[in-house]
Amino acid sequence: GAGGKGTWGKICEVYSDGDGDYLDPNDPNYDSDNMENCKIEAIIPVLEEDQIEQYVKPIVTEYYEHGNTEEVIDSLQEFNFGDQLYMIVVIAISVAMERKNANREMTSVLISDLYGHVFHQADIEHAFDVLLEMLPDLMLDTPNADELLGNFIARAVADDCIPPIYVKRNKEKYTEKPHKFSIEVANDLLTSKHGLINVDRIWGFTGGMRPVKYLVKQMHSILEEYLVSNLETDAGSNLNELEVPHFHHEFVYEAIVKAIEDSKETTIDKICALLKYLFDS
Repeated sequence: GAGGKGTWGKICEVYSDGDGDYLDPNDPNYDSDNMENCKIEAIIPVLEEDQIEQYVKPIVTEYYEHGNTEEVIDSLQEFNFGDQLYMIVVIAISVAMERKNANREMTSVLISDLYGHVFHQADIEHAFDVLLEMLPDLMLDTPNADELLGNFIARAVADDCIPPIYVKRNKEKYTEKPHKFSIEVANDLLTSKHGLINVDRIWGFTGGMRPVKYLVKQMHSILEEYLVSNLETDAGSNLNELEVPHFHHEFVYEAIVKAIEDSKETTIDKICALLKYLFDS
């Protein structure tokens, strides 16, 4: 038939000049040197599930040594995770559960810094869904994994990585332990007085290897809490707990910027009083 194998095509069918521009290696006229119309791209194969843990786990443990989230981003972007980006969060939190609070803090910071660069909200929510289902197994190695997971979920909400509705939705979904307990922990942390500020400190304060972005955020939280409570002693204690005296100039800067931007006399007076208190103490 017309256009079938061994024919010249349909009657009156017109071929444009462009039809002969394709490069067919089996064509007698094929010229391998003529690659003007070719675009060569490196194809990164999608990682298998077992490969993901094989590559991600060392990246996470090395991050605990150097504390550089940018380096982690660069390392992860070398791989093709396909639709399994959520596994990065699952592995990172699973590793952190068996470590100290300092490593858990670094993991929360890492998730926050990778958000928008490596994965997105849906990936993080999917990861927490998987971790909630994994809880019975996780608790075999880490008996308080249910509480720790609740802390991680609350912190992800405080860091604007997932919305508060995630906790509310799962509160209705899970009615039995240990899943229910994790969600209750997250909900209690987020709904308590100064909830978001307290969640920011859920793993405790240690200056050490904290990223600058994280420290600035903590200072913002201390400043905002002070403007509500007007307790200079609390603000001073919280600032000292950051353990970064070499970075106190940033707090002064942020306080002055806040006073200028707000331009309210009460805010300016409070900030001046706080800075005087910190200077005198």
